[in-house]
Amino acid sequence: MQFAFSYASDINTVMLHGVNLNWERIVKYSAVLFVVPIMVSAFIHTVLSLLGLELYSALASLFVNYILLSVFSIAVYAHLVRYQLLHPILHVLIVGFSVHLFGFITISMLMGRIHISQLWLLDISVFVITLILGTVIGTQLRKDIE
Repeated sequence: MQFAFSYASDINTVMLHGVNLNWERIVKYSAVLFVVPIMVSAFIHTVLSLLGLELYSALASLFVNYILLSVFSIAVYAHLVRYQLLHPILHVLIVGFSVHLFGFITISMLMGRIHISQLWLLDISVFVITLILGTVIGTQLRKDIE
């Protein structure tokens, strides 16, 4: 398999097999989608433990991880689709998969073994739904501008 890379006029855009990809934007959105959920989750769990509400931490974890952070991810994906002019869906897919791959690798390295969540089916379902909703919302927002 042969890969053909060439640089477009913009230094941040790299062409892969004839498709212009804005790697700077992909890295920025991936970083936001990786770091912000960690910070929000750590903050909420710290506040709950300081208040002595450890009993609610499991419920809070589900709420934070599957509702709040899904809404945040949808907003980030929608923003990316709205402002990425060339191949927005490809950019969203690369961002989403790179964030989850990096998270999987990080958790596996921290645990010292390959770690697959017991809720993997729910995780994949939420991931696919957030990608689809973010893409649809971003497309609608783009149409409103045009």
